[in-house]
Amino acid sequence: MAIVPNNTGNIDVGRPAKVGGYAFWAPVGTPLPANATADLDEKFVNLGYVSKDGLSWAPERNTTDHQDWGGDTVETTQESYGETWTITFIESLRGDLLKILFGPENVTIEEPTAVKEGSIEIKGNSVELPDGIFAFLMKSRKSTRRPILPNARVTAIGEVKFTPNDLISYQATIKTKPDTAGQHSYQKIGIPKRSA
Repeated sequence: MAIVPNNTGNIDVGRPAKVGGYAFWAPVGTPLPANATADLDEKFVNLGYVSKDGLSWAPERNTTDHQDWGGDTVETTQESYGETWTITFIESLRGDLLKILFGPENVTIEEPTAVKEGSIEIKGNSVELPDGIFAFLMKSRKSTRRPILPNARVTAIGEVKFTPNDLISYQATIKTKPDTAGQHSYQKIGIPKRSA
């Protein structure tokens, strides 16, 4: 059997795309991009800048080991599967982001004009947050990567600090559910052409 040697060309990083944003949200049912470079549907809204900690993905399979009479593990069954994604947003005045984090009915925005100041009001209550599609865009020297969560919701926001030396930021925990095809997420990865 021929052994494929190690290849540094397969080592990659999660660098965000630089042009036009890299974290987006749309209502469930919005058409998904076909690949890593296809344009997003116009229903996607930009969620703004993300902290240097980037995006974290934690797939989880809950399993149970089963033993025979003698104590040997003879089978492992899977009870559930889920995914948790974590990201920290730092544009604390972006209206589209606030509506996803706190619920559209809990955020009231009056845009400033040349003659009037603007305002934002955020209500804190138990109203459930909307399900939606999250799409993240990454681009490195070696790939274009687009994780897509087709049916997901923000389920928690970490501690928010208001200090002179820290950015007001929202650490969002996003949990997935399966879409109509049974998928919790899609990772679309584009690989550049090989040099001649």
